[in-house]
Amino acid sequence: MKKRCLICHSENIKKIIEIRNAPQNIQFLLTKNALQDDKKISLHISKCNSCNLIQLTNHNVIPKNYYDGYVMGTSFSKDFGKYLESLTKELVQKFNLKNKNILEIGCGDGLFLHKFKKHGVKVLGIEPSKRFSKLKKDASVKILNIYFTIRSKLPLKEYDAIVSRQVFEHLKNPNEILQAYYKFLKNDGIGLIEVPSFEKAIKNNRFYDIFSDHIAYYTKETLSHLVLRNNFEILDIFDSFNDEYLVIIFRKKPQLSLEKFANEIDNLKTDLVLRIKKLKKKYKKIVMWGAGGKGNALLSTGNLNTSIISFIVDSDPNKIGKYTRGSHIPIKSPSELDDEVDAIIISAIAFKNEILKELTKKNFTGDIYLISPRLHKITN
Repeated sequence: MKKRCLICHSENIKKIIEIRNAPQNIQFLLTKNALQDDKKISLHISKCNSCNLIQLTNHNVIPKNYYDGYVMGTSFSKDFGKYLESLTKELVQKFNLKNKNILEIGCGDGLFLHKFKKHGVKVLGIEPSKRFSKLKKDASVKILNIYFTIRSKLPLKEYDAIVSRQVFEHLKNPNEILQAYYKFLKNDGIGLIEVPSFEKAIKNNRFYDIFSDHIAYYTKETLSHLVLRNNFEILDIFDSFNDEYLVIIFRKKPQLSLEKFANEIDNLKTDLVLRIKKLKKKYKKIVMWGAGGKGNALLSTGNLNTSIISFIVDSDPNKIGKYTRGSHIPIKSPSELDDEVDAIIISAIAFKNEILKELTKKNFTGDIYLISPRLHKITN
């Protein structure tokens, strides 16, 4: 079966590097009695030509239950502890996480959660490795010995923050895990992912940064792409810990409700048309500026005609002298604005500022309205 990209699932991936004589993994060290059975392997590094992710294409070199007993030692390092303390403090202050609920995926021995707890954050960890979770630094930190998925049964329905450090480089299914992030994050919650920086490896020709335990090798570009394709918006992305790691912070992208729009479109149209018609009671002569798509569509679907809108103004000479479709309203140039016009409705929303400057030059003294988001006056 043809290999597909871990992120975008494209088959347009090409092997660029083969690392020969690599260790089977870098985690499980050997006893003396096991030395005779140890074998070296070759790693195939490929690049996706669609999203640029660098990845292992023979990523079946890691046994299925490998991470059940995984241990990654970092807690012994004083500098690393200072790094986590600094990162924790910044996150708590910047995103007001005190007394909020945070979930860490792949929390290991719980050191990161311990730092958060010191700052008054309510914490919960998920760690599939029993060996790792038993080494936890804070006995009061609760750690669930499970894998994190969209079907996980967690104490809370939603969390204020979900974080993971040194996890996504191991994942064959990063999109699925980010969809689980999406499910369990509050709408205003934040997500954080930290991974090794492959940019650092490339800049310093570090071939030894490639090993079988790491399936994906992220740059700022590809990590951003992963987050964006899963309906999040990026708040920040930066290098950390001597530029060895990449950290990306993000939150849910507000979902546009097409169903709500479809259900309310008739009411929205009726409301806008009624507001325009009411202006006729106040003004002697109303014109609309903009004979483009929005203006045409509004006038036609709203059954508006010259009894309400005297004519359309547009700066495009190709439209002058013609009539709008559906509503059959004449289109004139800005030079044909006369003193009788006492109200202008701007339908060319994108060109609002340009139109306002033009009206200022013409010393227009009437009232000006904009149709979005609801019809409203934008001049005194």
